[in-house]
Amino acid sequence: RSAWRNTVLALKAEHDSLPALRRYLEQDPKDAGVAQRIQEIESAIAAQKKRSRDPVHIGLLRGLALMEKGNLDAADPLLKTAVQKWPGEVKPVGALGRLRLKQARYREAIPWLQRALELEPDNAGKWRSLLHTTNYWGLIKQAKSAILRNDFHEAAAILHKAVTLEEQKTYGITLLAEVQSQLKNADKAEQLYRRALTIEPQNGTALHGLINLYADSQPLDDAFALLNNLTQSQQQVLGEFYTTLQASLLRKRAKQFSQDGAKATAITTLRQAIDLDPEDPWLRFDLADLLLDENETRQAVEVFEAGLTLVPQHPQMRYAYALLLSRLNREADALETLDELPEGQLPPNILAYRNRLYSSEQIKKVRALAQQGKHQQARELLQLLQEHFSDDIEPQLDIAAAWRTIGSPQLALPLLLQLANQPDLSTTQQQRRDKLELASALDQAELLATDNKHLKALELLKETQQHLGPQPALVRRLAQLHSSAGNYDMALAHYWELAAKETTLSYIQDEDKQWLHWSRSAEVDPDLRREVGGLLQQQSPRFFSGLHIGFRNATEGLSSLQSYELPMEARWPLYQGQVFAHVAPIRLDAGKLDLGSPRTRSIFGAGALCLQSCPEAPLAQKEQGTAFAIGYDNRNWRADLGSSPLGFPVSHLLGGVEI
Repeated sequence: RSAWRNTVLALKAEHDSLPALRRYLEQDPKDAGVAQRIQEIESAIAAQKKRSRDPVHIGLLRGLALMEKGNLDAADPLLKTAVQKWPGEVKPVGALGRLRLKQARYREAIPWLQRALELEPDNAGKWRSLLHTTNYWGLIKQAKSAILRNDFHEAAAILHKAVTLEEQKTYGITLLAEVQSQLKNADKAEQLYRRALTIEPQNGTALHGLINLYADSQPLDDAFALLNNLTQSQQQVLGEFYTTLQASLLRKRAKQFSQDGAKATAITTLRQAIDLDPEDPWLRFDLADLLLDENETRQAVEVFEAGLTLVPQHPQMRYAYALLLSRLNREADALETLDELPEGQLPPNILAYRNRLYSSEQIKKVRALAQQGKHQQARELLQLLQEHFSDDIEPQLDIAAAWRTIGSPQLALPLLLQLANQPDLSTTQQQRRDKLELASALDQAELLATDNKHLKALELLKETQQHLGPQPALVRRLAQLHSSAGNYDMALAHYWELAAKETTLSYIQDEDKQWLHWSRSAEVDPDLRREVGGLLQQQSPRFFSGLHIGFRNATEGLSSLQSYELPMEARWPLYQGQVFAHVAPIRLDAGKLDLGSPRTRSIFGAGALCLQSCPEAPLAQKEQGTAFAIGYDNRNWRADLGSSPLGFPVSHLLGGVEI
């Protein structure tokens, strides 16, 4: 009876166990342990029937089914609801952990799987295996993130942990091999690829990686030997990729021939590669490129005409052909080639190139219209282009350049400022945008200055400086505009900013000596040196003096003349211009007129000087006096007031205003 009792008590807690337990209790009605067991099973059955009608339980079962079918997003809310209601039961807890594993949310999966292990220690093998798998793929995911950041050293360290954790899984091994190849560790990469092939001889990723590694780091003959020594089954695993690899190696061999100057051999080798992989557009592009170098333009075009005959709707084939046509300056034909395909079939890079071609052709029309004097039509067409390519950065940059070319930099600037807020500008695009903004701002400032709107020109350039920083051309134009407006201190401040970029002046204390040191530098632009020199002169008091002596040897007293002039001028800055004072002592000597000489009178006459009698003594003809003037001038106007030489028999007050 004891053995019977132990057997029935060991039965599972399910409905089929109740008859055996009840038969035993009939033989021994006083056995409380068996009676309690019957009660527990009946309670469990009742509870199970009640749960089976629970919407959360129904959702749990449906979530498990959806997860097994791969519908992970639909299963997610159902399993989370079950865990919230029954956080201490292994079934919903373990299910949510497995769901997170399938969703590649490895960090979230680990605590749920650990909790399932705690709830069901009798099934520890299952949960430990899932935790092991989760840790492995979590490391793989971290490594891929590092690869996307181009941090290959970190990726290698993470993958080393993954490979140590799962030594027989080839995925991590081949990924680590690819990373070592990126790090130029060819020997380590080869060892890892061969390790993966030892575990899985038909691993296509390892075969592909090893062959490419040989092609890049080993003599090409070794790469060909490796490819030719693949087993039949390995070739079958590679499938069409086997011939693609052969063609790829031939392409690299052709490149070597071309670099060595053996162009004819390179062309023959590329033709062999095309025979193996006739639908590869880049093999055809390389061949056409070599043919163009040999001036075989017709053959180069025929290479792509044959390719388009094979695959007329192949976007990459048309793209490569368009690139070739662009090299031949046949942009319109290149655009027509790409327009044969619907826009929706073009990958992003090809669509961007097609848009660039289209905008380039339209911009050519804009420039032609502007050259013909049809400026309104040119602006209207360019405005339409700007609206059409409002979401495409490259064409917008081309359009901004076109606005400037046709003399409308004021329309280029808003577009360029809008592009400055684009978060996905590449470094090259950002640099081009900055150069265009600088050039457009300088052009517009020039137009404003020509229209005597110096303040607006200054405001524009200051705003541009806030965007681009102290660009030398911008700072120089600011200095010139301030100088034109008479703001000499501001102009000098900007010139000083330029000088400080070109020459180290900190060891010199005196500002005049600093400018002198800068002006003597061989690196200084001569035009800039003259600009600064002229501005410094305008801001400095100056004194000028000279001596003019003139002689005219002729008949004394009649046509001879000696003149002496000592002009002196002082200038000093005042407001936006200069005050000046001019003094010029003058002495004139025309010689002595001898009217007592009969010969002189007979040749030249005597006139009123000899009405009664001619003077016997020669007449002296000398005068001296001093001319005076004061005035003010700046870049816009000039005024002066002075006199002809005082001391002469006749003198006059003179003056004027010049605008």
